[in-house]
Amino acid sequence: MKQTDRLALLDWEKYKEDIARATPVDRNMTAAEREKHREYLEKHPIEWIKFFFPNYAKYEFADFQKKAIRRIIAHDEWFEVLSWSRELAKSTVTMFIVMNLTLTGRKKNVILTSNSK
Repeated sequence: MKQTDRLALLDWEKYKEDIARATPVDRNMTAAEREKHREYLEKHPIEWIKFFFPNYAKYEFADFQKKAIRRIIAHDEWFEVLSWSRELAKSTVTMFIVMNLTLTGRKKNVILTSNSK
C-alpha cells in the first residue's frame, strides 16, 4: 500500500469515528421501538432534522423556516424559490429538505440548481 493510500485510509477511519461519535444511538431500543420512532420522526420533519443532523441543526429554526420546511416536504412535486436574505440559511434548509425527501424514500432523483453569479 502506498503512503498516500495509507494516509487516505487513516483519514477515512477518523471520519467514520467522528460520525459514530456525533450520531446518537440508543442500543436499548427494540426493533419495534426503532420502527415506531422512525415513523414518528418521518411525520415530524423538524424533529427528524434535529435527530439525524444534530451537528448542523444546532439552533432552533425560525418560524418562517419551519413553515417552509413543512410546506415543501408536504408537497412532493413542489417548486419553490426561497428568497430569503443571505444569512438566513437557505442552503442549509434546502439540504435538510432534500435529505429528508431522499432518505425517507419519497424522492429517488434530485436535481439541485442555483442561479449564482
